[in-house]
Amino acid sequence: MSTDADILFERRGTAGVVILSRAHALNAVTHAMVRALAEQLIAWADDAAVTRVIVLAAGTRAFSAGGDLRAIYELGRSGRYDDALAFCWDEYRLNALIKHYRKPYVALIDGAVMGGGAGISINGSHRVAGDAFRFAMPEVGIGFFPDVGATWFLPRLPGKLGTYCALTGDRLDAADGLGCGIATHRVRSARFTELIEALCGAVPVDAVLAAFTEPMDAGALIRQRPAIDRRDRPHMPCEATGPVVHRKGDDEEKE
Repeated sequence: MSTDADILFERRGTAGVVILSRAHALNAVTHAMVRALAEQLIAWADDAAVTRVIVLAAGTRAFSAGGDLRAIYELGRSGRYDDALAFCWDEYRLNALIKHYRKPYVALIDGAVMGGGAGISINGSHRVAGDAFRFAMPEVGIGFFPDVGATWFLPRLPGKLGTYCALTGDRLDAADGLGCGIATHRVRSARFTELIEALCGAVPVDAVLAAFTEPMDAGALIRQRPAIDRRDRPHMPCEATGPVVHRKGDDEEKE
């Protein structure tokens, strides 16, 4: 096992396993973690014994709540702007590496996945939603564009759901995530240990996930898609970009 205080790498059978191990900070991704993950993925890409990559997270509250914004803020305060830009540069290159990775890249997401955490998971080929799955791009709430590859994957969600997420930063639970394609599979959290063991074997990743995945009813946001699609039109006033989903009701639309 290769170790860093915040990220761990190990070989289990046919899999290269990544463990985000910064639970005390909701697994927020640091620059050092970005560099370490990129280096390890490049090494595994050329290792014939590694046929798939599995990404896990320590703790129960979050897969990853985002990038380490506190570190970037402190770099800015101290005038180290080049270092702050280097963090973003390396992070975006890592996102592109994951998006174009030649081997199955399976993120097991149980908890919050936001910002930079989405960059190292949603860009992968397989995204498995556990019971506590919560996706959001909260940076849009302070006027920042949805980065880490979100300007690629959000526009490709059904209808105008991606635009809605980019404008509001609203949260998607497992049902919504699966329904719109942010997640590719839904597996109960209680079966994650069993799933990991199966993924480390020789059975193809798609076959393993097909055996574990479970269907879900449409989530609240998916049920509101007609309203979202209808309101997101070029001629609509700016008020139309506000929340259109009434979370406390089943299908009630805000007028």
